[in-house]
Amino acid sequence: SEPLLPRLFGYVFGTETIQIKQLDVPVELENQPLTLVATEAGFDLLNRDGHRLAQGETGMPVNFNYGSGTGTLVVAALEGRPGARYTLKRHSRLATIQHLQEAMVIDEKSKPSGVLAMSLEGADPVQTAAIVNAIGSAYVKQNTERRAAEAEQSLGFLDEFLPQLRRQLDDADNRYTAFRDQHGTFDLGTEGRLSLETSVTMQTRLFELQQRRRELGAQFGPQHPTMVSMNEQIAALEAEVERLSERIKELPALEQQLLNLMRDVTVSSELYAGLLNSAQQLRLVKEGKVGSVRLVDAAMVPERPIKPHKALALAIAGIAGLLLGIALAVLRNLFRPGLRTPTDVETQLGFDVLATVPKVMPGDLGLRRNGKRPNQVLADLAPHAPAIESLRGLRTAMRHGLEQAANNIVMITGPAAGIGKTFTSVNLAAVVGASDKRVLLVDTDFRNGGVHQYFGQERAKGFSELIRGRCHFDEAVRRKVLPNVDMLTTGTLPRNPAEVLLAARTGELLREWSQLYDMVVLDTAPVLTVSDPMALAPHAGTLLLLARAEKTTSAELEESARRLSRAGGHVSGVIFNDFNNEHHRFSARYGAYRAAYGGYPAI
Repeated sequence: SEPLLPRLFGYVFGTETIQIKQLDVPVELENQPLTLVATEAGFDLLNRDGHRLAQGETGMPVNFNYGSGTGTLVVAALEGRPGARYTLKRHSRLATIQHLQEAMVIDEKSKPSGVLAMSLEGADPVQTAAIVNAIGSAYVKQNTERRAAEAEQSLGFLDEFLPQLRRQLDDADNRYTAFRDQHGTFDLGTEGRLSLETSVTMQTRLFELQQRRRELGAQFGPQHPTMVSMNEQIAALEAEVERLSERIKELPALEQQLLNLMRDVTVSSELYAGLLNSAQQLRLVKEGKVGSVRLVDAAMVPERPIKPHKALALAIAGIAGLLLGIALAVLRNLFRPGLRTPTDVETQLGFDVLATVPKVMPGDLGLRRNGKRPNQVLADLAPHAPAIESLRGLRTAMRHGLEQAANNIVMITGPAAGIGKTFTSVNLAAVVGASDKRVLLVDTDFRNGGVHQYFGQERAKGFSELIRGRCHFDEAVRRKVLPNVDMLTTGTLPRNPAEVLLAARTGELLREWSQLYDMVVLDTAPVLTVSDPMALAPHAGTLLLLARAEKTTSAELEESARRLSRAGGHVSGVIFNDFNNEHHRFSARYGAYRAAYGGYPAI
């Protein structure tokens, strides 16, 4: 295949292969990646820094110098277009051993069976099987060689000791024969025969233990637990031999002499025969190279890789993804600081929720503040949308409240921007106007007011000019932007918004308009961002605080009410905006509607 971005990387994804016959590097380059780049003539070998170490051709040895040593590379085969890159690495002996020790697993099949199972995982099945078989063969060979070496060492000792033991046997036999020639033939008594058998057994066992101690002495020190245990056994047996000797002394003198001679002959004969047999067995072990370990089953190259199990991996990944998504959703709900339901507002803060405005999604009508439609008011475009139905419910709820309020000025504000104040103000004015009530919609947000954009108009002259006496009301008001609805824009945004709103003229204008209209709706700036709403709060007979579901926090809403109260205002109730019908099935007290029309963003 063609190299992927050859000028940048040169890495390929295809059938490119390389076979390395030999790679020897200086110590400085061990465990470091080398890069082999295919060329038209052969290949270039680069070090980690990109410096060329050597150039060569396939099948030809290439020698190179680096640091204080030399290296050799033999590439047996190379298939790849010029520019293809291959990474080579020569691992040090220590690194290779450590890697095998970490990757290899050896377990006893069942204790104490003595059957060991060895497993090793690797990317190359042929190489992995070869490594396992090589380790198994090396272990068997090492065991055989160790057994042969031990046999040779033991044979050396026996070859020296057997002649001595033979002489002892001949001497004991001669002394026994001489005794019989002198005293004739007679048998031992019952006690003598028992003492003879016991003495022979003890002497033979004592000799075997002493022989075993000499062998172990070549492997362990005198303080080793094995040597200490061996010495204790020998001492105990010697004590028993001594006690038996005392009992033998109680026999008649002639019987004692006969017993000792017969014991020496029997012990020497049995020891000589046993050691001679051991020597023959050791010679067989040495010459036959027979070990105590054998390879039961050799490693086979698997037909299929043991992992990854694609189907299982996909299933696990799917389940894990599902569980992770559920967990994230649960955690998001648990730790999300925003108010989630209208009930949260009432139980946590004690405010009355006058309306719950459902979440509206972008629909085919394309409501946008910067759109080209001359009218972007949802109440006019989709009068039966769930959000508009909820605002009609607010209109009904406010009817009794307005009769008891100080005036008919309704101020709509909220803790922060982006929670739907302007959307609510515009559409509330629309639904009130639709009930044959004359409404004046005033944009008082001298920071970022956008009421005029809902009607496709410019700021031009507006509220700020009226406060400063730069125009008359008839010059600034936009008549009939909606049925029974007039609108005032912010006008030119002043440099000192709070000071302009605190002017006495502001209160005079609001009182005049209150006499001219059935309702005056004020869209204001955010309470926690600027102080402008506090200048208007004393003039409003009805003050509605807006909260956006899952965004506005109880602390924000509480602090907003506190600031408005200090400024002389009183929160009449809360409008809970952008409530998601799909996540919560709210009761009829909040107006249970499902979305039936194309949605609109609550902006």
